Amino acid sequence: MKSTLARITGAAISLVPTICGAFVVTSCGTKPESAVTATGTLSLPVRGMGPDGIVYRLRNGELSIAGSAVAKLSSEDYLDQSSANVSLAAGGYSITLATGWSLDREVQGTFVPVQAKLISAPLQVFTIVMNKPTAIAYTFDADGHLLQIGDDVGVVIDERPKTVVTLCDPAAPYAEIRPVPGLPSGTVEGARFSPDERVVYFTSNRGDNRDLYVAERSDRTAPFGQPRPLAMVNTSATEAWPSISPDGLTLFFESNRGGPTRIYASARATTLDEFCAPAIVEDTRSLLSDGHPFVMGNREAMFFSSNRSLHWELFRANGNGTLRFEPDTLIDVTSPSDEIVPVPTADDLALYFSSTRADSGARGGHDVWVARRALPTDPYGAPINVTELNTSSDDIANWASPDGCRLYFNRADAAGSEIFVAEKAL
Repeated sequence: MKSTLARITGAAISLVPTICGAFVVTSCGTKPESAVTATGTLSLPVRGMGPDGIVYRLRNGELSIAGSAVAKLSSEDYLDQSSANVSLAAGGYSITLATGWSLDREVQGTFVPVQAKLISAPLQVFTIVMNKPTAIAYTFDADGHLLQIGDDVGVVIDERPKTVVTLCDPAAPYAEIRPVPGLPSGTVEGARFSPDERVVYFTSNRGDNRDLYVAERSDRTAPFGQPRPLAMVNTSATEAWPSISPDGLTLFFESNRGGPTRIYASARATTLDEFCAPAIVEDTRSLLSDGHPFVMGNREAMFFSSNRSLHWELFRANGNGTLRFEPDTLIDVTSPSDEIVPVPTADDLALYFSSTRADSGARGGHDVWVARRALPTDPYGAPINVTELNTSSDDIANWASPDGCRLYFNRADAAGSEIFVAEKAL
């Protein structure tokens, strides 16, 4: 394995409870928590009337809020009200609608269940502005209509013909592979993106030191602008393999500051703030190495690599939307060879990783592999070599787009490392 992937010598997966104070942050260097906190209101309508006069309501809707504060909402607490409202400190947040929800339709004064499918993503990102309401929208397919819960007006029936969005064929191979424009070639690895693919966090060894950088672009096909270092995070030691939460407020990464490599986390109040000085992950479980963290969804799980068994294997530690992940569970794709850098898909049904195993068409060095399953609770099937991505160099999966159509990876050889994007055909 190339030296850019081998500098990991520590372990840890549950975080110390103090990041920028008590992890209830306003921003780095601002007033302490005891100061007056600016607040706004999150409003989630849970019922409404469509243009045909039928009333719908959300049932069994359990929503978790994370970001500058943590809160939970249940639609069952608002059955006789038009909306659920909660006061939150100004800043950036995410909200996640858990599985188990249902929709009711009013029929002659009685609510009856209707079959419905969630069309929008269960995780939504939003910003609370001081003294202003913020509305969240969820879209469902029910009664032959698109129903939208949120957007200030409750459940709205969209009578317009449905627009069929053509995504890629998930079974198709990657048909187009190209360098990511705007990222410096020869010095980059470990690229992780915002959900809309407009912001990238990555590792670069410019200046003979591996540090973390961020760059932005206008849309997912445009070149990235000038990268800038994460000043509050980087040190004279190594910082690498960033993983950013979907709301952009929590950054996980590995670093060998102070000796062995550990996993660290840094937080900020809003995406306009700088990240605060990081805190180390506590409760070290391995005397050897844990690294390559990948935090999934609303901190629901952390995937990582470890050589605690004297060769590299993949692990998962479950979370609950907070900043603790436990226990460490070995992922069932292991082999006598090395497996590194786990990259789960957003639906938790596929896991990309890189391995030196030599079977099933391996090309040499580290190849990209994928293991799939039918349900998130099922074991993974046998890993498959993603042959169209691999070369005799080290090919390392970095990040998969939420729609499953694109995979970002880096290719490393004697000349350096470069970030590529591979896209499936429609």
